Amino acid sequence: DDVRRLFDEAETQLGKVDVLVNNAGILKVLPLAQHSDELFDQNFNIHARGTFNTLREAATRLNSGGRIINFSSSTVGMNLPGYAVYI
Repeated sequence: DDVRRLFDEAETQLGKVDVLVNNAGILKVLPLAQHSDELFDQNFNIHARGTFNTLREAATRLNSGGRIINFSSSTVGMNLPGYAVYI
């Protein structure tokens, strides 16, 4: 519902959406054993579900020829301590 309202507001203020940029992410550096279910859910909801929800809404709203840009992180290749939930 939040994503739908965001698109509604953008269309009201600016007209049809031409570009969607997914660039949200969070990182809490902790050893895996110290991560809670809540922190895991927060990471998953922002990184995966948030991207999915905006892509799904954009699929029906973008102008013909519109573009979607999804940013990700090269952090996954670094294998740093404390990044387990982020990756």
